[in-house]
Amino acid sequence: MSELPFSLTIQPGKPAYEQVIDAVHRAIAVGRLREGEKFPAVRALSKDVGINPNTAHKVVQHLVGMGTLEVLPGRGTRVARQSKLSKSAKVEELGVEEIVIEAMRLGFSKSELSGALEEAWDHLKHRKK
Repeated sequence: MSELPFSLTIQPGKPAYEQVIDAVHRAIAVGRLREGEKFPAVRALSKDVGINPNTAHKVVQHLVGMGTLEVLPGRGTRVARQSKLSKSAKVEELGVEEIVIEAMRLGFSKSELSGALEEAWDHLKHRKK
């Protein structure tokens, strides 16, 4: 039985570790993973996702480095508390400028980008339920 709070089938075209990191962030965004919850051990992550244990270790180390997960001695790896960054720091971390640049390159208007963001937000919120 899977310990993962998300489902994931690794697809070709993008590194497996990036797909797992994206899936973890998505699970946190939609509430399937909450602050303080235990995160699966490297061995379980490797087995359940079907990736090499070294890749699973890389995923966990990257998520710890990003502040998404924290390792608590005697308690295991847990989902970290949300960052208390300032609004400008959060915007920078989110990469909003890169999103806007890419939208402009693709010919989006400001209102089309806003609509696309709202649609994506609503889609994720509805998946939470």
